[in-house]
Amino acid sequence: EKSDNANGVFSIRTCSPSQALTETTTVSCTVDRQRGDDGNVNVTWGVFQSLGAGEVEAADDFIASKGMMVFNAGERLKTFILTVKDDDIPEVDEIFHIRLLTVASTDGSQGPTNTSGASIDLSKSSSVFTIVKNDHSNGVLQFSNRTHPPSPDEGILPVATEEPTIKVYEEAGTIALMVVRAQGTAGFVTVEWRTTDGTAKSSGISTPDYQVCF
Repeated sequence: EKSDNANGVFSIRTCSPSQALTETTTVSCTVDRQRGDDGNVNVTWGVFQSLGAGEVEAADDFIASKGMMVFNAGERLKTFILTVKDDDIPEVDEIFHIRLLTVASTDGSQGPTNTSGASIDLSKSSSVFTIVKNDHSNGVLQFSNRTHPPSPDEGILPVATEEPTIKVYEEAGTIALMVVRAQGTAGFVTVEWRTTDGTAKSSGISTPDYQVCF
């Protein structure tokens, strides 16, 4: 009969790196097997995003947000790999927990107690991982030749690929230029702008700087 963690006590030794500065970052997590090493053991893991007081599976942020590895008899260390998804969605810092979920001996026998066969060390069962803000989460400020402000129903505005051109008559006196916030809209943003001489001259008048706040 099994006793004293015959199949091992499993824990996450390390996950590296601990944060992703760019998307497509690869994370390597090493799982450790202490105590006994008898038999084959299936170990499942998952990645969960912290949201307020709860959390959800991070299927939208990782190519694989859950999986399983098999420790064969005598094996002490194994590694699984996570890859951050590459998307164009602007996001602020996101915090995730990489966690061991279940362990089970393939012989189907647990033993008389929860620690007789295979078990998880709950004090070392997870690792914190951060994806830092990306895809211009605070926005890209740009001039636009549109005549009406964007509506919330339009969703994320794309970054412009060319400069807008606006033509007016000299007698117009004033020109309305629209500044839009493409990509993300997180936080308060101030942008400065000024005019510079082109083929039209400012008669030597030094133009002041201006600000637009979002």
